[in-house]
Amino acid sequence: KAGSDNFTKKGFKNWRKGPENFREHVGQVGSLHNKAAQHCTDLMNQKQHVETIVI
Repeated sequence: KAGSDNFTKKGFKNWRKGPENFREHVGQVGSLHNKAAQHCTDLMNQKQHVETIVI
């Protein structure tokens, strides 16, 4: 479930299903964690960086 302590308190042991578990951890589109993850991805995308667009 999104927002749980699975990664911080219980740990992460099943790497075989890593991508699936991370998607579940981030939550549905529109959840706060999902939005934060998308903002982080956007921030690290140099093509979207303000200096790249303005210059």
